[in-house]
Amino acid sequence: MLYKQFDTFVFDYDGTLFDSFTHALHVYDIVGKFAQSQGYIQTLWSHEQIATLIGHNPIMVWKSLLPFVSDDVRSQLSTLYSKTMFDHLNSVKTQWYPLAAEVIQTLLNEGKVCVLLTNARRYYVDIALHHHPLLHAFKYVVCAQDFNYCSKAEIIAQLDLPGRVMVVGDKADDALAAKQINATVS
Repeated sequence: MLYKQFDTFVFDYDGTLFDSFTHALHVYDIVGKFAQSQGYIQTLWSHEQIATLIGHNPIMVWKSLLPFVSDDVRSQLSTLYSKTMFDHLNSVKTQWYPLAAEVIQTLLNEGKVCVLLTNARRYYVDIALHHHPLLHAFKYVVCAQDFNYCSKAEIIAQLDLPGRVMVVGDKADDALAAKQINATVS
């Protein structure tokens, strides 16, 4: 089995271990309606547009969604998004992708090191840690926010990752992180 060749597995969160799409759509719809009511956007963001942004650095996301407003307005809407998502996730738990928890448990049972490296904000991951105790077994649970929203490539280079490393993610920045430390990407 290929995975046995690796000692450490670095996982992305959104879109890799957890299906967060419906949660994000719900919250972006609320924030989008507010942005539209304030005249910041003319039409609501499409599901396709949101799908391309989930899991990316929040600063980049808001610049992409609101290219013609001030940083203060972006910050205001980002704060609204965070508060709305916080409230939502405290009442509606994210779900593991099918078999993801079993894969993690297998890796941990075999003594593999698991790391979570995400662009999500700290509050978001803290809620996940509360709802999904298995994540407490990870060696590191790292958010880009903890590193002032540096890229995953910059962050992963600062982590003490033992042995051969595989990075498991769904975005180009996951692949770039793997390349940064000469790891395998999946």
